[in-house]
Amino acid sequence: MRKVGTLLTVVGILAIGLVVAQPQTAPVPPTPPSAPGAPAFPQMGPVTPGAYADYRLMEGATREIYRATYAQSVVRGYQLVTQPTWLALGDQLLSAAQGDLQGQRYFAARERARAARLVYEAALELNGIFYPAPGPRGPRGPRGFDPYREAYRAQERVSVLEAEISYYRNDDPRVRTLLDAAKGLLGNNPWMARKLADAGHHLIRAERGF
Repeated sequence: MRKVGTLLTVVGILAIGLVVAQPQTAPVPPTPPSAPGAPAFPQMGPVTPGAYADYRLMEGATREIYRATYAQSVVRGYQLVTQPTWLALGDQLLSAAQGDLQGQRYFAARERARAARLVYEAALELNGIFYPAPGPRGPRGPRGFDPYREAYRAQERVSVLEAEISYYRNDDPRVRTLLDAAKGLLGNNPWMARKLADAGHHLIRAERGF
């Protein structure tokens, strides 16, 4: 019996030695949870240059529509003493820009929204209102206003718009309305005239696509 017990003891010691001698696999740590409130983003494939360009255009169009909508809300919040007929173009252009955004025509949406914002700004400034723009820059206004320099710049923008209308054979009556309004403001309000001429320029860009 002693021999049998001794033999079992030896076998047990050898078995323990074999288990200890086997290499141990390190435990796999659990996947850490996402931070509270952080969305779990899916794995994205490579971004093509075309897709990135479309995204930038969409971002720019959305931003310009927001700025135009803000300017529209400021116009509606004031009882404007002077309400020029061309002010209605702002609503038309902003509505068209929103439709372009829905239809994924991002370039046209951006340019029409810019034109709408300039129309609203010109109407406000024609009434002596330099509204606070959204963002950290604060109130807008003709800081360092030089009447001679501004008159030259306004005349230059009007001339450029006339040349664009002729060169691209643009027959949009809205562009013609903006041009005529800009010409009428050249003498006393070149600051507003320049904005209306720029609005016409952006409208032409929206229509031609570049």
